[in-house]
Amino acid sequence: MDPFLVVIILLFALGGVGFILSRKTASKAKKLGAREYSVAVHMHGLPSVPQHNLTNLFFTDEKIIIEANGNSFELSYSQITAAESVRKSDLLKKDKSVIGRAIVGTILPFGLVGTLVGAISGVGQKKIKGDFLVLNYCPSGELEPKVLVFDIKNYAKAHRMANFVKSKFPTAQTVTL
Repeated sequence: MDPFLVVIILLFALGGVGFILSRKTASKAKKLGAREYSVAVHMHGLPSVPQHNLTNLFFTDEKIIIEANGNSFELSYSQITAAESVRKSDLLKKDKSVIGRAIVGTILPFGLVGTLVGAISGVGQKKIKGDFLVLNYCPSGELEPKVLVFDIKNYAKAHRMANFVKSKFPTAQTVTL
């Protein structure tokens, strides 16, 4: 069989699978009442979910629902302490050592978020690819914040999701004396 024809068939097959998965995610989002949703790559933070696993993120008016590895995780917006979208260009090169990566991450304007992304950037000098959604949250009953990092692959979408989450933060009320 002609190698070119094999490549064309594989591309169509992958496109078809992608389309079916996209429709399935959209249908699930509608059923959950999600205002925003995306398929993302888990980079860090979900317990018992390996790095680089596909996840589905659903942002409803009440909570964030994360589905990965057959598990479902829910975060209420009251648990979220920060939400940011980070461009891949903000995280271009990281050094091989964990200390070097953490230092580079800390000098980024994202504080803990930058430190975390610097620390998970991998081994050796390499470019980080992706457009990230980073969520800081406090688990129920804990004071220490945790970090979730997802590669959305689309900065505009990651930015829109971060802004949606920020719009759900409880606002401080001013008390008049």
